[in-house]
Amino acid sequence: MKNICLSLLLTTFAAHSFLSAQTPSRVTVFSQNGEKFWVVVNGVRQNDQPATHVRVTGLTMPNALFKIIFEDESIRSIDKNTLLRDGDNKPIEINYVLRRNKKGEMVMNVSSFAPIEEQMAAAPPPRDMAVVSYRPNERQNNIIQLPGGAITTTTTTTTTTTTVGQTMPGMNVTIQDDLAGGQVGVNMNMGGIQHNMEIRESQTQTMVQPSRPPQATTATINTPGRCAVPVSQSSFETFKNSLRNTSFSDSQEKMARDYVRKNCLSAQQIKEMISLLKFDDTQLSVAKFAYDTCVDKENYFLVAEALKFSSSRDELMEYISTR
Repeated sequence: MKNICLSLLLTTFAAHSFLSAQTPSRVTVFSQNGEKFWVVVNGVRQNDQPATHVRVTGLTMPNALFKIIFEDESIRSIDKNTLLRDGDNKPIEINYVLRRNKKGEMVMNVSSFAPIEEQMAAAPPPRDMAVVSYRPNERQNNIIQLPGGAITTTTTTTTTTTTVGQTMPGMNVTIQDDLAGGQVGVNMNMGGIQHNMEIRESQTQTMVQPSRPPQATTATINTPGRCAVPVSQSSFETFKNSLRNTSFSDSQEKMARDYVRKNCLSAQQIKEMISLLKFDDTQLSVAKFAYDTCVDKENYFLVAEALKFSSSRDELMEYISTR
């Protein structure tokens, strides 16, 4: 009995490991200052048109060489050897941000790194993102979503044509009989042979159509560093009323952090939230903490505007530049 249980356990573990190995990882690259770029994976360009926000899905290999080539030829390209599995060989989601360092050079830094979850993989991407499925050669159409929310659908139509081969003519045979002193004629008429050949032709047509607006997502998929859409405004207003009615600064900070852990927020919502906090150091602490759950990090300068002191605003922007 123990041997049977052990065998079942090992079989289940092996099956789980196999499925994890087959689940694809994905990599997202975002340009902080709006520079457009192409993503090249293992020497193959993935997005046909340069974009500021690109996600590559369907990455099943353990690692890959990424190259970022900028539309602005004056910006030097960036090479990054990227691991696509964690230590347990599970698929991961990596988010990179392209930004300029203090020397003015463009760099590619990891903004978040976590195991990919099924519910996160199903979350709708931001509308400004170009989403492509990994392709090993540039001849393949791999577009899932274009910037602006357009998606592509592929329709394949198959037609069948039957060609009938020509019929061979009849055959006449004449036999000469010299011994009998006469001629015996024998006609042999062989029926024509008909040959049928079937030819299949397929035609593929790709159409681009507007995507549906992204739907509100639940807190289970709004985890830090992997946000798709902000929390609903009605839920946020309810939270703000509770925060406004909380007397002590420590209690306010705890409430704000708990809310941020469970929800994705827009930069404007984070600005409104920290504006309700009583002390500047608490505002700065929560502003830093909320950065990973912001759905539009490119607008995080709005959050800095809510800070009372210029030194705090500078510290927040410096913190963001290192993410």
